[in-house]
Amino acid sequence: MKKTLCLIAVLLAPALANSTLVLSISPNLGEAKYKELYQPLADNLTTLLQEEVILDYSGDWLTFSKRMRRGDFDIVIDGPHFVAWRLVSINLGHRGLVQLSGEDRFSLIKLTDTKGSTLKDFDNKVICSRNSPALETVHFLSRFTNPVLQPRVHQITTPKQGLKALRNKRCDALVLRQDQIPAGEEFSVVAESPAFPRPAMSVRGNVPASVQNLLIDFFVGSEEWASKLGATWNYQDELEIQAFNGDRYADMDLLSAKVWGW
Repeated sequence: MKKTLCLIAVLLAPALANSTLVLSISPNLGEAKYKELYQPLADNLTTLLQEEVILDYSGDWLTFSKRMRRGDFDIVIDGPHFVAWRLVSINLGHRGLVQLSGEDRFSLIKLTDTKGSTLKDFDNKVICSRNSPALETVHFLSRFTNPVLQPRVHQITTPKQGLKALRNKRCDALVLRQDQIPAGEEFSVVAESPAFPRPAMSVRGNVPASVQNLLIDFFVGSEEWASKLGATWNYQDELEIQAFNGDRYADMDLLSAKVWGW
C-alpha cells in the first residue's frame, strides 16, 4: 500500500510542479499597453501562488469571447455579462472572487437636430458602438426584439471616435457610458440602460480554495490594482476592489443568450 501511495505521489509531483494558470483581461487596450499593465500582475501572482501565471492577450473581442467560452482561461477579469455567463456554465463552473466598486449606465444618444426619439425610430438604422459582445452593445441590441429590424453596428473603439462618427453622420445614433457623454445641448438621449455592476474577476471552479482565498486577499483593498483596472475601462471616479457579490450579477448571462445564443 505504501509503495502504491509513493508511486502516485511521484507521478503527480511533476504535473503539480509544472502546472500553470492562464490570466486574461478584456481586450480593451492595445497589446503594448495591455502587457505593460498586466504582465507585472501575472508576475506578482506567480510569486504569490508559487505557480506560474501566464498572461494571455487575445487581441480582439471575438477571439477573446471564443477562447473564454472554450475554457482557455483560468483567471479572467472582464465585463459583468461574461462573468455571469461563466458562473452558470456547466462546462466552465467559474466562481466570482472580486469586483470593481460602483455601477455603469449607458445611453443611446443622437444629434439633437436629427430625427428619432424612441428606439423604434432606429429600426434598420446604423448605431455606433463598440463591437458586440461589448456589454452596452449587447444590451441595446437585445432591446430590438425583431432581429430583422436590429440596427447595424458601426464599430468604434473610443468615445472620441464615436462622437466624431456621429457628428459626421456615419451613424444615426451612438451608445456611450453616461459619464462619457459631453455636456450641453448638442446631443439628446433616446434610451437609457439600467444600472449594471462593473467588471469582476472569476476563476475556474477547479482552482483550489486556498488559491482562491489568496487571490481575494491580494486584490481586495488594493489601490494599485483598482487604479490599473480603472484605466482599462477608462473610469474617472475613485474605485475600490471589493469581494464579489453574486446577487448583483444574477441573470446578466441572459444578455449573451439573447444576442449570441450562448
